[in-house]
Amino acid sequence: EFSIVGRKKDLIIRGGINIAPNKIEEIILQIEGIEDTAVFSVKDCMNEERVCCAYAGKRYDESYINRIIVTMLGVNYRIDFFQYLDSLPRNINGKTDKVTLRKIYGDTNAY
Repeated sequence: EFSIVGRKKDLIIRGGINIAPNKIEEIILQIEGIEDTAVFSVKDCMNEERVCCAYAGKRYDESYINRIIVTMLGVNYRIDFFQYLDSLPRNINGKTDKVTLRKIYGDTNAY
């Protein structure tokens, strides 16, 4: 017996709305001093998906980042939780390791 394993879609579903993390990441990377970012979801205690953002580079007041996102993409793209890091973890292929970020988020924040 075998199973085919594929990459899970990188969409976040919040309140029936599909949120594409890459759209948010593109906006955040345009902010002066932000060197790297990853947007991903974690489940809260009600099993709802929450939008999380890890970023590296210049540290900003997170409400400032959210104002830019809401202005550019709308209120549905608002980030629920931020995590500032010195650098984002990478997998062996050099891509941002969102699995590790979810673990870091879960280990450092109560939600």
